[in-house]
Order: sequence, then structure tokens, then C-alpha cells
Amino acid sequence: MTLILLGAAAMMLAAWTAPALGQPLRLTLDDAVQRALKQNADLLADSQEVDIAGAALRRSSSRFPSNPYLSLGASRRAETGGRPNLFAFLSQEIEIAGQRGARIRAAQHNLQQESLNVRQKEVTLAADVKSAFIKALARNTRLSSIQEQVNIAHQLLALLPSKQTTMSERIERNNTAIQEARFLRELWTAEQERDAELDGLRRMLNVDLGQELELVGTLEPTIRQLPSVGALVEQAKNQRPDILAFQHALAAADAQLEVHRRERIPNLTLSGSYSRFDNSDFGGGDVGVTLPLFQTKDADIQEATAQRQRISFQLQDLQRGIEREVRGAYRDYQQAARELRLFVDKILPLAEENVRLQRRLVERDEASRSELLSQELDLLETKKDYVEALERLHLAWIELERAVGGQVPDSPVVQ
Repeated sequence: MTLILLGAAAMMLAAWTAPALGQPLRLTLDDAVQRALKQNADLLADSQEVDIAGAALRRSSSRFPSNPYLSLGASRRAETGGRPNLFAFLSQEIEIAGQRGARIRAAQHNLQQESLNVRQKEVTLAADVKSAFIKALARNTRLSSIQEQVNIAHQLLALLPSKQTTMSERIERNNTAIQEARFLRELWTAEQERDAELDGLRRMLNVDLGQELELVGTLEPTIRQLPSVGALVEQAKNQRPDILAFQHALAAADAQLEVHRRERIPNLTLSGSYSRFDNSDFGGGDVGVTLPLFQTKDADIQEATAQRQRISFQLQDLQRGIEREVRGAYRDYQQAARELRLFVDKILPLAEENVRLQRRLVERDEASRSELLSQELDLLETKKDYVEALERLHLAWIELERAVGGQVPDSPVVQ
């Protein structure tokens, strides 16, 4: 009965957390990020490294390098009927050079390193989810403009006479038909790109590829005032999980090197024995030590030293790479912001004004309907370029957050 109740509860929970079959999964940008952080299969697999490192820490915390050794035995002389002879031997190896403390420090740093590695993967995953979400939103917006272009091209084609009396009229009709076909081709390409972004988003969210997604949100033309690039570089070096993970890896390598150096001092083995022979009892004990004549720790120390040096070089390279990433992302955002300002301040208003003026000319019978439709096509082309500029701005901001390793301080300026 208990199993039946648990099964029913699990089914109810699944029905509550998952959308009903055939219903779209509504997601805001924050919803998508949080869902990915909780359900992404790759991230869940990588997080097991933390448990593995935790087990290594638990293993290193043992107070003795080995279990005690116990040996028991008995014998009897065949020609005598006396009590049997008994033998008991107990020994325990102990460390005397403080290896345990250094080993624990190395394991603790390894645990911190793995935790930070997972945190870095979370930062990367969040950026990837945001990028896919923004791209899908932009494709949807562009699809609306392209569909309008298809409709207008169809209207332009309908305004032309079905029977062309001159070659010029035939050329005009052919060009209009070609334009409509090109818009259709662009529409299909944009749909394919959007579907590809949605499939990538589904994979990161760990949902079925057949699950329909409804993305909630708009691309806001918000341009942020950034701190200096030097301040962002310092922020990245202080907060990026991957560089912090390398710092812990370096500390772990130092601790492991110390372990090997301390292991040069051999462990002691304390032993105690008891025996009864010919009805006489004997007891005693001894202290043993392994002589470090053939198996020294020189090779281990050499290997640990090389490992530490390798991590040190990798850390230096990562620091330089982080600065390069931040500076590149900073430049990309500044360029995207300049382009968007150009669209907001000049290109888009002028294109909209042209449509308004053309519409007035049509109302006054000073221009044809086809001329107005052509002007509207130009405006839609400008809007598509504007959406691309918006997309570049948002993607540049996401890349800047990725490069910095977290939130970027800013003073929002809404255009």
C-alpha cells in the first residue's frame, strides 16, 4: 500500500511540474535559466565530481594509513595430550610526520576546486541559455517583419496588370515576383534558424524535443553605461569561478607536494604479541620502521613539483586570457551600443517618417499605392536591421557577463 501511495504521489508531482501534453511551456528568460540550472543533464553529471571529491576528503581524513593487522594461530603436539599452544599478533602502522594534515588540506582544496568548476559550468550554461533565448526571440520578431514583406510583395504583384502589353511591364512584374520569392526564401530560412535555436534551448532545458516552447519577453533597447574596462578586468579576476578553481588547484598541488615531502619520514609500526607455549605464557611488543633505501619519495616529489609548475603556468595563461576576453566583450558591447543608437536616433525615425510622408502623398493623389507599398517594404527592411542590432546588443551583454563571471555593475539608460 505504501508503494502504491508513493507512486501516486510521484505521478501527481510530475503532472504538476510538467506541462500537459500538447500545451506550450511558457518561459521567461529567468525561468529558462533556472530550469536549465536544475535539470540540465550535463551539469548534473558534472556536479557528481563534487561528491567524488567529497569522498576523497573523507578518505584522507583517516587517522591511520592502514587497518590494524591481527594474526591468530594454534598448535598441538601429537604425542602429548596437554593444552594447545596459542599465538596472537597485532600491529598498527602510524604516521609521525604530519602527513594527514597536509593530505586533508590537499583534499579540501580539491573539493573547493570541483565546486568552483561546477559553478563555472553554471555560468557558461546560463550564458548559453540566455543567448539561445535571445536569438529565438529575435528570430520571431524578424519573422513577423518578413511575413509582412511577403504580404506587401503579394499586394504589389496584385496591383500590376495580369496581362503585360510591353516588355517593360513584363520585367516589372517578373521583378516583383522575384522579390516575393526572395522574401519567402528568407522567411523559410528564418524559421529554420529559429527552430534550431529552440531545439538547442530544449536540450539545455532537458525537455522533450517535441515540447512546444512559448518564450515570454521582448528585446528592450536598453543601453547600459559600463564601468571602465580595467575595473571589469579586475572584477573578472576576483570573481570568475574558473580562475578561483585554478587557485585552489595550485593550493592543492602545494599541499600534495608537502605530503610527499613528509612521506620521506617512514611510518612506524607498533606491534604486540602473545603466545602460550608448553603451558607457559609469553607477551611482548616492538616498534618497526621501514628503511627508505630503495623506495624513496624523490620521484613523487619531482612529479608533484612538475604538476604544481604546470598549474601555475595554466593559471597565468588563464589570467591573460580572461583579460583578453573581457576587453573583447567590452569592445563588442560598445560597438553594438553605437549601432543601436544610430538606429534609434536616426535610421529608424527617418524610415518611419518616409512612410508617413508617402502615405500623405497617396492621400493627395500625388503618389501611387505601389510607391507606398515599396516605401513600407523599405521600412520593414530597416526594422529587420534594427532587430539585428538589438540582438547584437543583448548577446554582447551576455558575453560580457560570461567574461566577467557574473553580474556587471551598470547604470541603465533606456533609449
